[in-house]
Amino acid sequence: NVLWRSEGKPMEGKNEFSDVPSDAWHANSIAWAAHNGIVYGIGDGTFAPDKEITREQIATILNRYAAYKGWTDGIALPMLAQYKCSEWAEDNVIWAENNGLLNGLGIDVSDMTAKASRAELAAYLHKFLMNIAK
Repeated sequence: NVLWRSEGKPMEGKNEFSDVPSDAWHANSIAWAAHNGIVYGIGDGTFAPDKEITREQIATILNRYAAYKGWTDGIALPMLAQYKCSEWAEDNVIWAENNGLLNGLGIDVSDMTAKASRAELAAYLHKFLMNIAK
């Protein structure tokens, strides 16, 4: 929702996810993000908007948004052994590490499959805006 708002709340795309009602407060932002390749859902036609977000999902969304904006090419170096993450998220976690989003948070982020707190999400967004957004 934050990224969608930063884009001026564009009305692009149609809701593709069966678990996102068209009148939900986040329906437009999810539809916009899906239309622009920033989110893909969880692979079964759903988005799971009520599930907690993981660190690797945050890294993925921010990497895809940066690519959407033309701020990055999305290319990453080989995986750093210090992070545990799902195979599908590996390039995004590497990207987040290479761009300084994972350092200096004051918490152990070695398990990127862990749920992220709101404070943690805010810290990632702040680092993203300082290090990536131009």
